[in-house]
Parts: sequence; structure tokens; C-alpha cells
Amino acid sequence: MKLLVLNTATAVANIVIKDEDKVYFKELTEKHSESVLPCVEELLSSLELTPRDLTHIAVVVGPGSFTGIRVGVSIAKAMMKANPSLKAVALTTLELIASSYSERKNFTAVMNALSGKFYTLKAGGEPELKTLEQIEKDFKVGLKEENLDVLDDAVEIDGSTLLKLALEKIERGELKASNELSPLYLRKSQAEENFSELKLEELSEQNLEEVYDISRHAFTDGWSFEQFREELGKENHFGYVAVLSKAVGYVIVMETEGELGKDYNILSLAVSPKFLRRGIAKKLLSAVEDRARRAGVKKLWLEVKSKNEVALAFYKNFGFLHIATRKKYYRNGDDALILEKLLN
Repeated sequence: MKLLVLNTATAVANIVIKDEDKVYFKELTEKHSESVLPCVEELLSSLELTPRDLTHIAVVVGPGSFTGIRVGVSIAKAMMKANPSLKAVALTTLELIASSYSERKNFTAVMNALSGKFYTLKAGGEPELKTLEQIEKDFKVGLKEENLDVLDDAVEIDGSTLLKLALEKIERGELKASNELSPLYLRKSQAEENFSELKLEELSEQNLEEVYDISRHAFTDGWSFEQFREELGKENHFGYVAVLSKAVGYVIVMETEGELGKDYNILSLAVSPKFLRRGIAKKLLSAVEDRARRAGVKKLWLEVKSKNEVALAFYKNFGFLHIATRKKYYRNGDDALILEKLLN
């Protein structure tokens, strides 16, 4: 057996290589995304091995550092792609805590999940996310590196424990294909949890200044504050504002009469620079489309600068098509591309 074991879910990363009867251990404290793969390659090379020589790979899939978990799983998947015969085993950090502790039988493995919650595992059970109140009476064992006040005892995960658990799972036949190997996320990342709190509000006097501030940072030739204010009183105009603790994006729309019936002309859409690429623009545009379908609107259309490749790609992915061009439409001489999406 030629086995590689990876743990990138904790502050200290572990690499174990078992080459038949010989075993090699390595611990890393440097940034996992930069140090683990080069170290794996170096170790394999020093043993005159390549990923194609490996028969098995075991990787810790969580819980733990979101970034660290992805590093280990990505390395494992890449090696399985290069070596289709490679067999994989998924280990969890909670299983490793439990495997490292032998002082008593009845205890709960615990890890900090932040925000007053904990990742937990009881013998014979499944990993769960619980509050302190739910595990208050349990004998709690966790990681020394987390230094949690709630623990009754603590352990360190080392290469020997990783190897032991990996071999036990291999012997039990708990093997996974590449498409079955994925991070164990018992809770969303902080960014995702923040995004889950996102709500849409109607454009109003209360959020107008924040909307104007978003526009000011998004466009060099955007609307004035008075233009935004005028939108509030216009007939057949409406807007949505994406809000977390404050406005982080907006869309303003005008209803018009077109050849097919009612159209929605998207006049302005922008997202705060700090919140780009988080699906906020898609959420805003989806809200407009949902409203359009309920109102029997036949088409969505808008204008976008010909050189705005990011916006063009976004609208194309949303189903918009380029139907016409307005030459030198903008103040700086850029062309305006007219995009439309027909609604069934």
C-alpha cells in the first residue's frame, strides 16, 4: 500500500506518507494554500514516488478552516484525476479528536463553530451543530490549539492518529469516488451567513442616500442625487434595494409600452464594490424578472457600455442578447449596447 494522508483543516497541517512498511510524517504551520502542495510534491519526489504510484489517499474534509479544508480536498481530487485508480477515504476532524482520546468512553468531541455554536460528535453518532446549552452536561473533549474554556479535556491531532484512522477506514471499505469527496460544512461560511440575511426593500427616501453612494462609486458618469430623488415620484418607475446592515446594491426600472406589450427598461443597477461577486446583482435582477412575469411584461431591456466586459458577461449569463448599438452614446464617446431578454 502506498498511502498519502492530508490534514489541512486545523492550524497545524499534517502530511503522512505510508510506503509499504515505511511511514513519513510532516507538520506545517505556514499558510496551507501555499505550503501543503509543494511539501507533498517534495516528499513524494524524495521517496521517488509520483501521484500515479499512490494506491490510496485520505483527506480531512472538516469541520475546520473553510479555506484549509478546500486546500486538502482540492489536492486529493486533482491527484485522483491524474490517477483514476487512486482510492480515497474521507476523515473528519471530530473523528480524529475522538480517536485521539482514550481516557473515557462517554464523551463528546467538540470544536468551535463561532457565534456561540459548536461542532459536536458523540460515539456512534453523526457530526452535529449545537449550542453550548445543548452540550452543557456532556464531558467535552476538543483541540488544544482552540483553547476553549468549555472543554473538560483536550488533545492534539498528530500524524499517527491520522494514519490509524485512515487505515481503519480503508480496512472497513469506506472508500469514496472523486465526485463523493467534498468538504464537510456543518454551517455556512461567515460570508454566506451574512448573505443569508440579505433582504430586498423598495427604493425609498430612507435608503436614497445610500443608493446614491453606491452609484457614485460604481459609475464615473452616474446620476446625481436629485435624479435619484426624482425617481421616487415618477409613475411607472420602481426600484429594489439590497440591504444587509445597510444598502449594498440597487436596481431602478421603468415600465414602458413596447411592440409586444409592456416592457421593463432597467435604468440603473449597481452593487457596492465591497460586495461584488456575491450574487447580489443576480438577486436584484431576479426580483425584477419575477415581478415582470407576474405583471405580464413581455421583455426586459437595458443599455450597457460596450467596453464593460464584466457587465456584458453578467447579462449574457442571465439570458440577455445584444440586439442593437447606439454609437458614441456616452459622454466619454463609448458606444451603448442594447440588450434584451424576452419573457415567455
